[in-house]
Amino acid sequence: MRNLKIAFICFSYSLGGLELSALRLAAQFMKRMANVLIVTSPNSPLTQKAVENQMQIVQLGQKFKYLDIMCAKNLARLLKSHETQVVVVMQSKDLNLLAITKFFLPELKIVFYQEMQSSINKKDPFHSWVYSKLNKWITLTEKMKQETLKHTRVHAEKIQALPIGSDLAKFNPALYDKVSSRKLFGLPLDKIVVGTLGRLDPQKGQEEFIRAIPDIIKEVKNVYFVITGDETVGLNGYKKHLIELCNSMGINEYVQFVPFTDLVPEFLSAIDIFVLPSHNETFGFVLVEAMAMGKAIVATNAGGVPEIISDKNNGVLIPPKDAKILAKTILNLVNDEQFRYSISNNAKLEASKKFDIEKTTEKLIEIIESL
Repeated sequence: MRNLKIAFICFSYSLGGLELSALRLAAQFMKRMANVLIVTSPNSPLTQKAVENQMQIVQLGQKFKYLDIMCAKNLARLLKSHETQVVVVMQSKDLNLLAITKFFLPELKIVFYQEMQSSINKKDPFHSWVYSKLNKWITLTEKMKQETLKHTRVHAEKIQALPIGSDLAKFNPALYDKVSSRKLFGLPLDKIVVGTLGRLDPQKGQEEFIRAIPDIIKEVKNVYFVITGDETVGLNGYKKHLIELCNSMGINEYVQFVPFTDLVPEFLSAIDIFVLPSHNETFGFVLVEAMAMGKAIVATNAGGVPEIISDKNNGVLIPPKDAKILAKTILNLVNDEQFRYSISNNAKLEASKKFDIEKTTEKLIEIIESL
């Protein structure tokens, strides 16, 4: 067990990729050291998940979005009582609170793990002051690092790109049976299944995924499509829009909608081809998970995706928002079993080499211990 005493800070009231990454990282640190704390907002979904996972949590309420001096003072007192040496902050809007906290606890080291891409200029005095209190700024991709250098006054030596990685012990295709997984989700056993997984949101590209289907089924009939996920909060009615689109195209018999599921390895086991049709994607953890499960992947060349998928090597990259090219690419994979096998095998090897959370966590600990 290492002696490092660390806290993960995330006051978000959402429960998406960012919040789940906080849990994922905290769980990895708990395997390596005894003193790991998670600081969350009262009764947030993240708090509930942390409780379910038997993590050490402290709930702390904020009255003000910015410059909440009393909350910062309480946080400093809390961290001091736990002898916390380093905090890892998971969302940018929490940084101003930690900058004030450091006034009350000067010896505290602050690491920001950036997961959301931003192209907003933040060279103003306020943001420059907040960022000056950071000891390390970690981005998921090199593209994010370059964006940070462009839009902030943070020095290059303070920024490092490091993906969080995925639990490849869990996403191991040998642990799952395709037939059982298909029965679990009610998917046909005799079809090539093409799936996508993520929040139902216009930016996630499910509409282009659906619009690609008619061109595919004109050429082949032994295919089936599954869309997994729930609507983004506040976008009530988008799933209905997608269902109505399927109705209008007459493709209902080829398409199935599945609600959000925690059984992601089982879902990936059930499908043959994974599609990420997002208009923009900062990183795409589900891509790494699909790679680890040995899936043939089609993804848009947007955001940080090209740092994960090498075109025609461990997947196929296409432009976003282009249903025609998406249809052509899926058809090519359906008809070319050898190519499908080649890129899926390469994807599995690449995931093990670059995106194993055991390895990326060790690198993160080395970075933190060097501060």
